[in-house]
Amino acid sequence: HDVTSKEYKNRIKLIMDAIHNIGFIAHITQYDDWTSLTIMHNEGKFACRIFWYHEDSDSIYLSDLSVNEDLRRRSIGTRLQRLREKIGIKLGATAAYLWVNKDSWQHDWYERRGYVYYDDYYDEENIVWMKKDLSCVN
Repeated sequence: HDVTSKEYKNRIKLIMDAIHNIGFIAHITQYDDWTSLTIMHNEGKFACRIFWYHEDSDSIYLSDLSVNEDLRRRSIGTRLQRLREKIGIKLGATAAYLWVNKDSWQHDWYERRGYVYYDDYYDEENIVWMKKDLSCVN
């Protein structure tokens, strides 16, 4: 991504406006090599993060998806996940990556949403990278 281009800045503005229009708070932080976007409920009841490296326009990385326990099983996490994937597509990404403990319920949750094993996570036992092809996202 050429973060100085007018097209990139317009895409980011459209994404931020869309997030605000659905009633969420969004915070974007741009670093030299990568950008982070945090999306959250205005009372902190759920949040998630997406980030991408400027040199790699084909990939997005997902982290920190969290929904308060009293709000779980209402599809909030699924909607946040879809939102992150759609943002990635708007940025031109063709794949989404995340890491998760393969023995956790979250691993199964991501599998049900189309994520597959991609690679082991460095030297961390039971932690794996998962990947999803974003061309299948509606």
